[in-house]
Amino acid sequence: MSLKTLIVSASCEERARIRKYLSDLSTVQIVGETPVAKEAIQLIKAISYDLLLTDVTLADMNGLEFAKSLTRAGYVFLLIFLADNENYAAEAFTLDAVDYLIKPVEKSRLIAAVERAQRRERILRKKEGEGREKISIPPQAFDENELFAALKRSWQRERR
Repeated sequence: MSLKTLIVSASCEERARIRKYLSDLSTVQIVGETPVAKEAIQLIKAISYDLLLTDVTLADMNGLEFAKSLTRAGYVFLLIFLADNENYAAEAFTLDAVDYLIKPVEKSRLIAAVERAQRRERILRKKEGEGREKISIPPQAFDENELFAALKRSWQRERR
């Protein structure tokens, strides 16, 4: 399974570098790129992305605020931040970022971050599958206590 990826960076050179580094990975599909958050929002509305690589400093918006606004709007994806320095790293990780990479991005660091994102994606998909477990309750078990006991067992399995 390949991660549908959006690159948001004001730097044309940085976007090209990321494209080049990720071109060899069959597990990543770059489906869009843009220098500005406003256009990225339109792309995100049209396509369900798995991975968002965004610069902390965008021309039209702070990258952290951009990511927060998408999360508040209900969009779910893995985040990798790109930055000129470490100043916003702590805040980026409060947004559950997979990684925070300093530009110019090194190929080995980018690939390691994407591999972490893939592992996280597999874990999330596995948990989603577990959450869809069917509960079989025999017709004679419609006693309220038995029904609640079956639901409780199901919830306990989900938490494991």
